[in-house]
Amino acid sequence: MDNNFSGKEQMDKFKEELDSILNIYVNAKLFFQDAEYLYNPDTEEEKKLANDNFFIRRTRIAAWRSTILELCKLFNESKNEHFNLLTFLNTFLLDYDKVDWKHNIPKDKIDSFVKKLNTHRIKSIRNNLKTLRDTGVAHTDKKNEKENEKIIVTFKELKELLNLTEIIIQELKHGYLDTHVDFLMPEGEKAGGVLKMIDKYWKIRQQELDDKYGI
Repeated sequence: MDNNFSGKEQMDKFKEELDSILNIYVNAKLFFQDAEYLYNPDTEEEKKLANDNFFIRRTRIAAWRSTILELCKLFNESKNEHFNLLTFLNTFLLDYDKVDWKHNIPKDKIDSFVKKLNTHRIKSIRNNLKTLRDTGVAHTDKKNEKENEKIIVTFKELKELLNLTEIIIQELKHGYLDTHVDFLMPEGEKAGGVLKMIDKYWKIRQQELDDKYGI
């Protein structure tokens, strides 16, 4: 956010950057939900189908990798990442007392977001994400395999990071910018819903074969 802009231009720029962060977050959340379900289906039948089907196995690996890459866009502090959430919040705090439009969002609220993102646990998850991206996702050559095995980021940890990010975006968009954000997606369009439909079709097909051929 360039302080050479007028107040309205700065505010519009703030909203645009927040929308970009929101889009990255939504992609990360959707990829995460797909990966989490395809690795941990509700039923044993679905689990067997996910493990046995080469396409589904490839899909869940791709969803997992995409989750890591999208989250790193939000949390990897680098000049190459233009929509880092922490940088966005810290930049907002610059010259806070001198910029009138910023007073619509309490400074202590932004401070609390920054502190939550910098707790030991969240910072550890962010650091592991970056290492995992650098050693196991962005670069898949064999020389990184042993180092990659040491880096473990669990679904529980990623969900914690995603939930915190959603709270921050929701509070900024809905609480202070008076904009509604809907993070829900129809179940049938997520990997879990698709896997359930495939499993249902597979059972119907197997029953048809049993009835016709006694297989």
